[in-house]
Amino acid sequence: MEVESLLKELLGEHFIRVSEFSLYFLRKIQDKGDMRDIFNYLLDLGVKPYRIAVQVKLLGLKLNRIKIIYNYLRSLGFSKKQIASQPHVLGYKLTAVQRDYDYLRNLGFKKEDIQKQIRLIGYKLETIMNHFNFLLNLGISKEKIIKSTNLLSRNPETIQRNYIRLLDLGVRKEKIYRYPSLLARNPLTIQRNFDYLISIGIHKEGVLSHFQLLGFRPKIIKEHYNNLRKLGIKDEKIASQARLLTINPEKIENNYYHLIGLGIKKEKINKNANLLSWTPETIQSNYKRLLDLGISKERLNTYAHLLAMSPKTIQRNLDNLISLGINKERVSRAAGLLAMNPETIQEHHAHLRNMGISKERIASQASLLGRNPDTLSRNFEYLINKVGLDESRLKNHPQMLMENPDAFAKKMRILKLETLGLRRGSIFDIDEYSRFYIPSPASLMAKKKYCINHKIYLGEKLSLLLRSWSYLIRRVNNTLNDEEANREGKRIYTPFKQKYDKWMTEYKKWANEFFKRRGRRLIKKV
Repeated sequence: MEVESLLKELLGEHFIRVSEFSLYFLRKIQDKGDMRDIFNYLLDLGVKPYRIAVQVKLLGLKLNRIKIIYNYLRSLGFSKKQIASQPHVLGYKLTAVQRDYDYLRNLGFKKEDIQKQIRLIGYKLETIMNHFNFLLNLGISKEKIIKSTNLLSRNPETIQRNYIRLLDLGVRKEKIYRYPSLLARNPLTIQRNFDYLISIGIHKEGVLSHFQLLGFRPKIIKEHYNNLRKLGIKDEKIASQARLLTINPEKIENNYYHLIGLGIKKEKINKNANLLSWTPETIQSNYKRLLDLGISKERLNTYAHLLAMSPKTIQRNLDNLISLGINKERVSRAAGLLAMNPETIQEHHAHLRNMGISKERIASQASLLGRNPDTLSRNFEYLINKVGLDESRLKNHPQMLMENPDAFAKKMRILKLETLGLRRGSIFDIDEYSRFYIPSPASLMAKKKYCINHKIYLGEKLSLLLRSWSYLIRRVNNTLNDEEANREGKRIYTPFKQKYDKWMTEYKKWANEFFKRRGRRLIKKV
């Protein structure tokens, strides 16, 4: 009873963890004077009382022997915390610890790899060899086994069950070989993580593409998910960028605020959430490279996805555009083309040439290369055959092909009825007003009203409406400088623009619905 009394005093509530076999071992020890000293020594090392209770046989050893093993493990690079988490290793003989460590080193394990798995120390050599060979036979490379040292301490039967379970979930063998550490995880944890990832909108294919997530603690995945949502990343983007859940929230936040610092707006970061998986150093390098190409900071915000592209890819795409006669200045104004496949660009270029648009015009309106060729062809036919544009004029102003055709036809209708004041059935030669193709009707209407209010004679062709605000306003008040006059013009124009944009948005929806129902454009002629 002497041993039991002492252990109850030392371990308190944890005494119930002491096995009968350990008690039998301790009762046989003649000299029990070291037990209290060893207990206090283990506490000083950071070993929890419940761990001592499980490994209570340590109290039956010589204190000096335990100290020798501890100092040797520390000399191998194991931390105090690691040893405290696996106190059973302190009970092995020095020769056994040296033997196991040397064997692992001879297998190719680095010191750092062994230090991550202190539990391997003290295993029987035969056990380690059997586990190692089993993993090799399973198809896992020696390099991956070395990186996943915890596999060697797992029962082969458990690993085999986990392997089959992962295959049942749809994980390819190649993926398992790439992330073999999952084979050591609890199957219940894997299934729970799988179900959770599916529940937050990640498709099964997305989970399987980043299936290392299945080995995370469920709590960690939820923390990563909530952190992304806190940054404004929408569920759909998290679902499509499951890799973000594998990255530490601190790194994600660091990347996020670095992008904000570069002038990338929150909305653009959400739209291009994959940027958060890139390091600030990579983003900074790409950012500088794009600035060097002449792309402004404002355009980089618009085309933020370019920051996630390889500089080599961007250079290849740039060279392709230059070969088509598009200089760097033009590319910088149509920066989105740098993200497109050169083969696609070449196909679009050939299509535009077949439509009769010259190389020079394509180069001057490079954004055309980013548009769907079929859509451009439909717009081309509609503007010529229905709206009545002259074909040669359209080829000289191909930027009109990028407008919504219904919206353009409506713009011409507004020009005819509102600005020119013509009747609906009256003759209207659209080609006479080619200079009015580009300006917004809101601008024309605002200027017309200003001219009428201030008794400025417009003339038959309304050419004054194409003049700048500073010119028109200074005709009324020549004390204002250009900047002041333009500011006043913007103030006058803004309510017209807001009203027009709102109206046109609704009109486009209506026109698209009409096209789906009737298979033709809403306006058949201007």
